[in-house]
Amino acid sequence: AVLTALALAGPSQAEALPDVQTDRIMAVTYGIYCVGPEVDRQEAPGTVSGHIGIMGGEPRLVLAGKTVPALLGISFGVEWMPDYLGVPFVSMKVTRPLPDGTIVTETWETDALPGQMKANFFTFDLPEELALGTWTFEAFARDELLWRVSFEVIDPLSFPNPNIPCIGMVS
Repeated sequence: AVLTALALAGPSQAEALPDVQTDRIMAVTYGIYCVGPEVDRQEAPGTVSGHIGIMGGEPRLVLAGKTVPALLGISFGVEWMPDYLGVPFVSMKVTRPLPDGTIVTETWETDALPGQMKANFFTFDLPEELALGTWTFEAFARDELLWRVSFEVIDPLSFPNPNIPCIGMVS
């Protein structure tokens, strides 16, 4: 019941807008998602794990916003649709804390076809990934920032809505 009330009320004004979005991006949505299982991996040497997971199925936004509880199985991130960018690939960048307080930046390349929805998520698969603080997702075409969304990962006991669908669906 709480989830329905929050979804109907919508996010606050601060949570309703990405931090940055250029006119070269037709749509940006973000928050907590239900995602399918990992079906493949792509090498990504600029990431902590050395790869990114390729998820099966269509992601489903279950809670819009920029606040995320630090719980195993939570997936959060950004869906976006590029207009014509003039480049076939964009650089993705996630800047995030580690549990020891160190800040790390992870980067990888992804395709960006005009009019095709893209999805970039992080799933808390391992306890050592549960770092509180600001997690910033960004996309660049060459050196141009296309969009930026910053999430605040918080203690789950402080999260106002503990009833999140698909929690614990760790791949």
